[in-house]
Order: sequence, then C-alpha cells, then structure tokens
Amino acid sequence: MDILVEICKIARLIAGNLLYRRFISNMAAVVLFAMITGMLVATLFLSGCYATYITLLRHGFETDTAALIVGGIITLATVLSAIFTLHFIHRVRNALLPLPANRHVGRIASAFMDGFTESDHK
Repeated sequence: MDILVEICKIARLIAGNLLYRRFISNMAAVVLFAMITGMLVATLFLSGCYATYITLLRHGFETDTAALIVGGIITLATVLSAIFTLHFIHRVRNALLPLPANRHVGRIASAFMDGFTESDHK
C-alpha cells in the first residue's frame, strides 16, 4: 500500500507543475507524429517492395524467385530496424540511469510490479 501512496505522490508532484504538463503534452505529440510518420514510411516501403516484385517479374524472374528476393529485402530491413531500435533504447536507458530520481521511481515501479505479479499467481 505504501508503494501506491508513493506513486500517487509522484504523480501529484508531476501533475502540479506546469512545466511537466507541457513536457508531457509535447512528448505525446511527438509520439503521435512519430507513429503517423512510421505508418507512412511503412506504406512507402511496402509499395517499393511491390514495385520491386513487379519489376523482377517483368524482367523474367519466376514468381517464387521474385518473392524470395523481396522477402529477403523485407527481412533485412526488419533486422536492421530492430538493431537500430535496440541501440537507441539502450542509449536512452543509459542516459536516464544516473539520475537519482529515476532510481527511486524505478525501485517503486519494480516493487509494484513484483507485488502485482505475486498477487496474480496466488
């Protein structure tokens, strides 16, 4: 129960400060625009893959071979994207670790999740 009280205190502190509210709303806007941009980039990428497939067919490749080539391109792009994402997740995590407030909040969140998962298994 003390953990929930601490979480509520932190939430009240953050919500009470106008600067944090602006920061949170700006971050929400950034996340929204990043998601929209990601969907548009994915659409362009898939359109390019389809155009590549059609071009390979027109140049005499069989359907299986063309599908294998395009599948390899998609797999390579997915792996590179995952590596890129993991790299930046580690950079953000390492940048936030030294802050003392983050360690306190992390301990609270970890204790909450530990208690939450224990209550589910009983």
